[in-house]
Amino acid sequence: MKKYLPILILLSTVALFGACSSTTIPAGAKAVTHFDKSKYLGAFLLVDLLEQTKANVYCLIRAVDESQAMKRLQRQLERYELIGRIDWSRVIPVCGDLAVEHLGPNQDRYREIVADVDAIFHNGAFVNFVQPYQGLKAANVLSCIEVLRLAATVRPKAIHYVSTLSVFAGPAKKQRGFSESDEPELNEALTGGYEQSKWVAEKVLRTAQKRGFQITVYRPATVAGDSQNGVWNTDDFMCRVFKGCVQMGLVPNVDKRLDMAPVDYISSSIVRLALTSSVDGKIFHLNHPHPPTADTLFSWFISAGIPLRKVTNEEWLESLKVATKVIPDFALAPLMSMFSGAPEIDNLSAENKAESYDCMSTQQHLASQGIVWGSISDTLLDRYLNYFYRCGFLKA
Repeated sequence: MKKYLPILILLSTVALFGACSSTTIPAGAKAVTHFDKSKYLGAFLLVDLLEQTKANVYCLIRAVDESQAMKRLQRQLERYELIGRIDWSRVIPVCGDLAVEHLGPNQDRYREIVADVDAIFHNGAFVNFVQPYQGLKAANVLSCIEVLRLAATVRPKAIHYVSTLSVFAGPAKKQRGFSESDEPELNEALTGGYEQSKWVAEKVLRTAQKRGFQITVYRPATVAGDSQNGVWNTDDFMCRVFKGCVQMGLVPNVDKRLDMAPVDYISSSIVRLALTSSVDGKIFHLNHPHPPTADTLFSWFISAGIPLRKVTNEEWLESLKVATKVIPDFALAPLMSMFSGAPEIDNLSAENKAESYDCMSTQQHLASQGIVWGSISDTLLDRYLNYFYRCGFLKA
């Protein structure tokens, strides 16, 4: 295994054509990271790559020039309280766009990247649970073809692709849920454009793997807040559901499993797994082995003093329709199409269409590397609530 050669990290969408010779992160590697639609997990991936390797990191960012790209990157890191952990001497901002040919860098920068980069982390995607497939295809699927092209040009590059558990749809056939070895099926239950685009992207990459590309796939659960400082991406679906409930003062009385995991657990696990040998062709499920249920989560917030009342699914849905009309800046207003006509709330995390996901194989791999995920404890939930107040997401 080589020692830290260049790494490419894409925190948006990217793809490449060609055969690769090494999947692990070499030790002087340069990584290109694209911060665009998946800024939250991408920010933590950048930090973990800098802290766990000696790699330089190219960060692909949508911007007019590299000065603006650097400022956008700094703003994101400040927002997630990560700015103090960055070694800026190893970060190279690159102007780009997932939805354009060659991902958008100028010719000189592109030639530099294809010559120097040793591994590509593709975390980027247009995450939108309302848009149809066609509206997401360019960023989430066609960009993967550009990543494959990049990986195959000049020198072979390993691809580490961040997908999602929501490529599975419908109830799992196994008692433990969908496992890492199960192949996602294209069926009538796979209805969302985002889920469909990620399913197709995985299919493209699996086909490329059979032709010689070295590809590792990571499927995170819903990305929850940082376990250390409580920082969340408060624009995400789960936060919108929670804030909408607080605005109404009502929560649905459901006991559904919420497959969520702290962002730092997911990020550090991706990088640690990528550093191990023999990850080529493997798939990892990055969901918590002991996730909370919706009822547990809502009950905790009620006990912490949040004025919430449990009602039936039907009552909650009716109140939701009214709230959209009468509550200013209602958090769930942009997502009403996800709830209209639904007989019950069966997808609170927007990443949970199956009964459950089996992560035993992944957790065993992590344990062999000395990584054991902490529990979703009262202490962690308290950190989350403190952050919600600290950032103004909730009013004290």
